[in-house]
Amino acid sequence: MKKTKKIIKILFINCLSLFFLNSCTTKSDLSNIREVKYSADISNMIASKCGSSECHGKDAMNSSLISYEELLDNGDVKEGNARGSKLYKMITGRGFIGTVNRMPPKGNTDITDREISLIYVWIEQGAKNN
Repeated sequence: MKKTKKIIKILFINCLSLFFLNSCTTKSDLSNIREVKYSADISNMIASKCGSSECHGKDAMNSSLISYEELLDNGDVKEGNARGSKLYKMITGRGFIGTVNRMPPKGNTDITDREISLIYVWIEQGAKNN
């Protein structure tokens, strides 16, 4: 358990470093960061943060983000390009004026910095269905 927490802490620190040290046009070097897995790291997070019926769940009026395919299509995920992906822009508020389009909307459970980092790394690593 302690080893897992240490690995998560190192991953989080490395990801934050990537955000601050790389320019928007520089490709991130993720060779020293473990592979982020959709099934273990991303799927449950998206379901819990975005998957309610009022938001992006199965019966939602908005685009569903429940399955891997829906997340890539409706989240407009560009494999290998987090900064160019709608999902990443929506959860960080980047590329939008103000915070009107930021997800999840105010009053809902926020996505943590660690979760944002995981999504960033997952997309940069190719957004694999693993």
